[in-house]
Amino acid sequence: MSLQYIPARLVRGHRWYIEFTQTNPITNEAKRERPTFGLNRIKDLVEREKLAAYKVAELNDKLLPAGYPYSKTTKYASIHDAFELAYKAKQSKKKATNDSYRSLHKLLMKFVSDEKIGDLAIRSFNRTQAYQFMDMVQKRKVSGVTYNKYKTYCTIIFNELIRREYVSENPFFKIPNMREEKKARQPFSMYEKRMILERAEEIEPQLVLPIYLIYYCFIRPKELRNLKIGDLNLKEGIITVRSNISKNGDTEHVTIPRHLIPLLYNHIKNHSYNKYVFGQKLMPTMKGISKNLLNRRHRIVLDSLKAEMETNDKSIYSWKDTGASDMLKRGVDVMQLMKQLRHKDLNTTQRYLTGFGIINERISNIGNIITEI
Repeated sequence: MSLQYIPARLVRGHRWYIEFTQTNPITNEAKRERPTFGLNRIKDLVEREKLAAYKVAELNDKLLPAGYPYSKTTKYASIHDAFELAYKAKQSKKKATNDSYRSLHKLLMKFVSDEKIGDLAIRSFNRTQAYQFMDMVQKRKVSGVTYNKYKTYCTIIFNELIRREYVSENPFFKIPNMREEKKARQPFSMYEKRMILERAEEIEPQLVLPIYLIYYCFIRPKELRNLKIGDLNLKEGIITVRSNISKNGDTEHVTIPRHLIPLLYNHIKNHSYNKYVFGQKLMPTMKGISKNLLNRRHRIVLDSLKAEMETNDKSIYSWKDTGASDMLKRGVDVMQLMKQLRHKDLNTTQRYLTGFGIINERISNIGNIITEI
């Protein structure tokens, strides 16, 4: 027997709503629904009428006698409210992650505002609109990496909405990623290393130890500014990078070269374990340093050397690339390098090292063997 329903219609008055009746196939009970779909929040009556007409058509398309598609088991929310809800739900303990999400979310909400779809039901957001948003991102002439970040963020948002039963499909799921250009690695040359370290000793002496830790231990600048004295085990020669400061969210350990241990000891002696290793003036203090201080101090050194070397494509992070490149040239085993870099697998390390253009000495020195085998 066909289920009974009454088609949706707009009811105008002091409070606008859309009225329809559907029959529950389990209980066989007919129920009248009067959702507002956010109509009364729209001050412009022309825009309100447009949304109402869209919703009436959408409901009547779903309210079929043979089914019960408009069910309270699928929650209702407007596109605007759903995106805000999912954004708040995905907040992380990591400030850097939240900062990234905030930037990505801002552009998504701009798209919603520009297209005037904020008051439509989140279920109406389809793949066409997903592609329109990604086209908007691409028109900003972003890199492949940035384009893919936006797509990943939107995928995460809709996965959260699926989990919360606001939607049943992810419209961003089948949108292909953009090709990402390989990151150009720019290690310092032997000449540049000597010039920079000598100049740093002259004008920024407190910067030398941070440079050593980035070069030898591959500790990222962000991790370095959050490192505390309690993270240093000089007796064992190990630095612990806590999960709340590491890039991948795991607690990890790196080896301190023996010749650095006396330098670190002299830097932290007579200071408590809960102080930052590099606090105010890059000395151990209870107060940490700002996000870009290390890079700004390093830039002062680089700018003072503009007459002697090209510095525009380099930063303090270049010391990490330089250290990895130098260790590989000195014959450090790739597996050991992987552990010091804190990579999860060898493939990640190999991809990282590809950009250095290091000569394979065994192949370079191979003889004329073409006729010997």
